[in-house]
Amino acid sequence: MDGLTVAGGYLLLLDLAGLRFCDSSGISALLSARSLAIEQGGKCTSASARRTPHAASGSNTAAPTWRTGGR
Repeated sequence: MDGLTVAGGYLLLLDLAGLRFCDSSGISALLSARSLAIEQGGKCTSASARRTPHAASGSNTAAPTWRTGGR
């Protein structure tokens, strides 16, 4: 996550359209990006996920997602 900057009030949008598999390392990277965005005063969300992250991971904590590209 070196060099990631999310200015206060901005949204880091993670486009997951091409993501077909995400193991614990990938989930850790996504959570790190979210933590950095929040620490810098921004927000973080995902878009175009084939399944919501909590469904894929087995977590029961919902995360907001938006569909894009007519999918």
